[in-house]
Amino acid sequence: MKLIRTFHAVGQGAFYTERFYEGDKNVFNAVYDCGTSNKQKVLLDRICSEFEEQTKIDYCFISHFHNDHISGIKKLQNQCVINNYVIPAITPQLLAESALHNYFWVHSTNNRMSRFDALVEVIRSIMTADNRIEVEEGHKLSPLFSSNANQWIYYPYNPSCNSIKDIIDELNKHSGLVDLAKAFENKDFDRITEVIKKADLKELRNVYRDVYGGHHCYVMPVYSGYEYPTVKNDERVCLYTGDYDAS
Repeated sequence: MKLIRTFHAVGQGAFYTERFYEGDKNVFNAVYDCGTSNKQKVLLDRICSEFEEQTKIDYCFISHFHNDHISGIKKLQNQCVINNYVIPAITPQLLAESALHNYFWVHSTNNRMSRFDALVEVIRSIMTADNRIEVEEGHKLSPLFSSNANQWIYYPYNPSCNSIKDIIDELNKHSGLVDLAKAFENKDFDRITEVIKKADLKELRNVYRDVYGGHHCYVMPVYSGYEYPTVKNDERVCLYTGDYDAS
């Protein structure tokens, strides 16, 4: 069994692939994140060069829902057949953090608001997919075995963010942001995109910074490797961290 693991050069972002082969036959594929904040065309070209149309992706792992980790997902969905998404559990807090981060990014780079709408649609498509596997906050998922790849597992873990303030509670403390907090609680994507554009940007930034500072929350690392690593085979294992701060 041959494994080809590629860390694709897509600028500020992440796009990692693992492809298993028996001889010349591709038997299993996994993707960890698919996004960039500054080289979108490069990313889209890499997706097409890496995967032929209708290639099966057995597991698509999303570490978190920031633009530089998901901006290529739409293209990946159109190019490939994704059997399973593995993602951090969808909570109102995760949805709020993700949407606000991407909203601020659109403003900071003078991107059109249509870019924000597109990112929200990508998040919606994954968070509502029937073939999603959610990893609860503070929990690790039972190992996911790769079919055809003997004793190779994927081990996702979703660290807890209990040490920070609750973003929904903080939004509710501001009269102009209560409707947005409610939209996040209800996971109402249409309402989120409508209300967030009417909110005071400075007020939103202040709430976000007060809650998160420079800390990345809701980031799901994944171990990829043998179920029982040994001295002979452990050089092939990998820990994908996304933007997880392990310090």
